[in-house]
Amino acid sequence: MGNPTQQGYEFNLPGYTGQYQAPDPSTFGNLGSGLDMNLQSEGFLGQGQPGQFDFNAQYNQSIGALGPNPTSPAPSFWDTHADKFKTGMQGLNAIAGFSQALIGGKQLELMKEGLKQSEKQFNLEFGAQKSLTNGYLRDRQDSRISAAQGTDHTYQDTDSYVKERGIA
Repeated sequence: MGNPTQQGYEFNLPGYTGQYQAPDPSTFGNLGSGLDMNLQSEGFLGQGQPGQFDFNAQYNQSIGALGPNPTSPAPSFWDTHADKFKTGMQGLNAIAGFSQALIGGKQLELMKEGLKQSEKQFNLEFGAQKSLTNGYLRDRQDSRISAAQGTDHTYQDTDSYVKERGIA
């Protein structure tokens, strides 16, 4: 790099004999930003009267190195094909929406089929549990009636007992 000096760095490059001077941070002059915003002598916003600034003039002056007519460059690929691209994207979005509607319809059919299967399975399990419970009640009542024979204690007959307390 170079040797530090009191004001900046001294560069030892072939063909370069000067010394780089670091800018003084206490001044806000033109620091090479491309826009000449001299805040010291010509008003806060640059050229002309204080308070006035012609951005377009400064912009055109800044990009003057781009060519003879920097304000109207040649149209790019996207400038000339943007409408075709938008139309194509709208077509793709329409196709995507239609396919999503078809998928949604298929999901609805599958959901209805799954609901029918779940209902069928519930009815089978409920019927099996109903038979098991009613059979258990019938057996208990039959055993009570047979245990009470020969005594003066009477029990309700089995069919009316199951009808009253069983699962319909």
